[in-house]
Amino acid sequence: MIQRVFDLKWTYIPAFVSLLAIILLVGGITHGFGINAIISGVDAIDGAVVRLINGGNSAFLDSFMYRFSYKWTWVPFYVTLLAVIGRNFNWRQILIISLSIALVILLADQLCASYLRPAIGRFRPSHSSFADMLHYVNGYRGGNYGFPSCHAANSVALATFLCFIMRSGRLAALFSVWILMMAYTRMYLGVHYPSDLLTGSFIGIMIGSSIGLVAQRYGGVRPAVGVKWAWIPVAGFLLTCVGISITFLSNPVA
Repeated sequence: MIQRVFDLKWTYIPAFVSLLAIILLVGGITHGFGINAIISGVDAIDGAVVRLINGGNSAFLDSFMYRFSYKWTWVPFYVTLLAVIGRNFNWRQILIISLSIALVILLADQLCASYLRPAIGRFRPSHSSFADMLHYVNGYRGGNYGFPSCHAANSVALATFLCFIMRSGRLAALFSVWILMMAYTRMYLGVHYPSDLLTGSFIGIMIGSSIGLVAQRYGGVRPAVGVKWAWIPVAGFLLTCVGISITFLSNPVA
């Protein structure tokens, strides 16, 4: 069932949700709900969710969330994904897929970090009016601006693209868990609001699906069905989580 979200015939979902959000926004404004009031309402909900999640801290969670959110932690996991790609595609397709992955990450990261964040200028929770109320791990607060989330955009874009080229319910479920846990860590650390993560996720879906379609239609990449070695990334993910947990025992300070 999860895999259907990434199927070609289901790619209208993000566009439909975006259109619905625009209709609700316009409808709210025309019926007397000003844009400032709507933004204030979203900010209030965002702030309440972040304070709730950030407030449930412990020494173990501090260590686990900090390391889970660290980008270099997932290098072994990415290697397992490359292994699966190598097992299921020929060399020409692997080259196209590798270039596509690089383009997916580049577009998602640069669009959010270099263009949208400076243009929108929305401060992270860690730089907001209630920043002093939050709990921080190792003093980590991120940069000034956090909307939209690059973590969300990058990870969702990668996952969406990979689900376009590898039709596996096991991998789709794995990516879903990975993305949700990553989003939770960003709120736990006090560096992103839920709306940062949701917007970044929509951007990731759009970019990942667009590049996926191009790779299929013009790059000659036929989606792999019955993906071989799909269990390897699952094992890599679980071992990484275990490693993060064990690290706490030897070095509780992240």
